[in-house]
Amino acid sequence: MATDIGVLGSPFFTQVILPFLLIFVVVFAILEKTAILGKERRQVNAIVSFVFALIFIAVPYAVTVTTQIIPVVAISIVIILAFMLVLGFVGGTKAGGLSKGLQVTVGILFGITLVITVLEATGGLPYVKKLGDVEQFWPTLILIAFIIAVFAVVLTAKPAPEEKPERVPAARERAT
Repeated sequence: MATDIGVLGSPFFTQVILPFLLIFVVVFAILEKTAILGKERRQVNAIVSFVFALIFIAVPYAVTVTTQIIPVVAISIVIILAFMLVLGFVGGTKAGGLSKGLQVTVGILFGITLVITVLEATGGLPYVKKLGDVEQFWPTLILIAFIIAVFAVVLTAKPAPEEKPERVPAARERAT
């Protein structure tokens, strides 16, 4: 049962207009937030974003991958939002946010979902599945995961407080 949704279903709209707007808005927001090109340079940021978006829609493969990834990302965001709403009702932390462990867990799950989605959209998932048959794949994967975990621990560890040495009074202070 096909329904006619008009201009919103046309290939020009879904393959040109929407990807252009997505890339333009995301690049513009990043440039505005980071102020890479300078503060209060909205016109320059808009031109750079416009050029990025034009170059992006000129590459059909990039548009195809993006249009395949966006639905999964949108569904993931809805699931995360629903999860956070339920957590807020049940009682998260007193500050209203997620605990550190829960943030890491949700971030890892979202990252795994995103990687699998990108691999599926680009056609790389069958190659990764074939790698699982290779004898050295799992030990190598475990080693890489261990290295990433060590980096994460080192980068997130707080430095130990330095002990202040006892102050030795100066000669004139000892004389008095």
